[in-house]
Amino acid sequence: LDDVSLTLLQALGPNEANLEEVPVHLSEILLLPTDTRPGAASMLAAGLWYKYRSSPKWAWSVWDNTFASLRLQPDASINVVSAQDRAFCYADFLLHVDQHLANGLDEHIADWLEKVGTSELVAINSEAWDSVIFTLLYLVVHGALTATTVLEKLVYPLWGHALSVFDGPERLNEQSPEVYLRAAHDVFARLLLNTACTPDGIPPNTF
Repeated sequence: LDDVSLTLLQALGPNEANLEEVPVHLSEILLLPTDTRPGAASMLAAGLWYKYRSSPKWAWSVWDNTFASLRLQPDASINVVSAQDRAFCYADFLLHVDQHLANGLDEHIADWLEKVGTSELVAINSEAWDSVIFTLLYLVVHGALTATTVLEKLVYPLWGHALSVFDGPERLNEQSPEVYLRAAHDVFARLLLNTACTPDGIPPNTF
């Protein structure tokens, strides 16, 4: 059997005896953009579901590891995968993950954003934000994530956090408020203020 057939058979006939707890770090997700096999994203999503589906937090962990991968900035001199290609790879992967969830991925990303999202997001730089924004908007456009979740759990909390920073002492391990405010404004504008889309269906990068 090839990898695709094996993954399909596993998904159709899961073996309850082989279920495992989800580890904190899922290296398969980090390495996904370098996997050149056709259908690699779909196979990884099915494989992770098959292996960890007994855990109610498996999708939460998958998103957490995907975010950790998106925030990394590979060395362009040795990495043949561009930042946008990596973001698209992870967005496509998450769409496949969404298909394995009875209630979809939205509630798991919403829970992550509510619990740890703000503290994680204020620490990433503008280049990482580009990848995160692309991925989130791709999920919104394709119905795996709601605009309401992005606005209520990401945009509005970041606005509130910025106000508390401006009114208080400087905080360690955070980017300048201008970085995440610009990102939050960008997301807000693309979701609510502009109806045109680029050819790939993503709200535009410029206005």
